[in-house]
Amino acid sequence: MFFTHGRWLVHAGQESAFVSAWEEFVAWATAELPGGPWAILLRDRDNPRQFFSFGPWVSLDTIADFRSRPQFSDFQGQVRPMLESVEVFSLDVAAHGGDAAPV
Repeated sequence: MFFTHGRWLVHAGQESAFVSAWEEFVAWATAELPGGPWAILLRDRDNPRQFFSFGPWVSLDTIADFRSRPQFSDFQGQVRPMLESVEVFSLDVAAHGGDAAPV
């Protein structure tokens, strides 16, 4: 199990446009790509211009395939003007807790 994570800092006034663009992109990604069954976008309560995205993947190959698609580049081009900064990560599960196992 692997996860992708993005940390997005959006220019003031662009928050709603960014959320809409992310929702549209993720609707495509979760419907069209195997191995990425869901994604979530979280908003920082202390800094409402900052967002965090997470999504699980079954393999590193599916992440590479996802990032190689033209739709991924198109999304980046669409949101880039809305952003002050962005960082993306590919993550391995190091530990988990609670009753539910990782997806």
